Amino acid sequence: METITAIAPFFAVGSSIISAVGSFRQGQSSQDNYNAQAQQAEIQARERSLEYQRRANKSLDESIVNMARINARAGSANLDPFSGSIGRLSSYALDQGYADYNTYNRSSDITTASGQYQAGILRQAGKTARRTGIYEAVGTLGNTAMQFADIG
Repeated sequence: METITAIAPFFAVGSSIISAVGSFRQGQSSQDNYNAQAQQAEIQARERSLEYQRRANKSLDESIVNMARINARAGSANLDPFSGSIGRLSSYALDQGYADYNTYNRSSDITTASGQYQAGILRQAGKTARRTGIYEAVGTLGNTAMQFADIG
């Protein structure tokens, strides 16, 4: 019985160390998880941003095609495609295409910035989780040290 009483504090210290290591590793694992989520958020934002850029280019291309159609029809009717209402119609087609182009480009920029912001939040949460794991590990070891000091 005396042997068990003498060994018990060492078991307490051992289990405390194992618990502290577990807390530390859990914090690291949580940080890795948050970092992976942050990377995923950035990838998704890049994908959406590229889609907006594709739409922007398509919009500009469509406005150029519309201008070419207007010019071709005007030319086939022996009209000056750059004057009067035909010129204004061409100008309007280009203005609309350029406005859409700018809107899609701004959306692309906003999407990219939003993804970076979300990734930053997730990375910060990961750092906090890691720190929490370290603090829990230190706290566990500190409590055990205090209990061991009280016993001995």
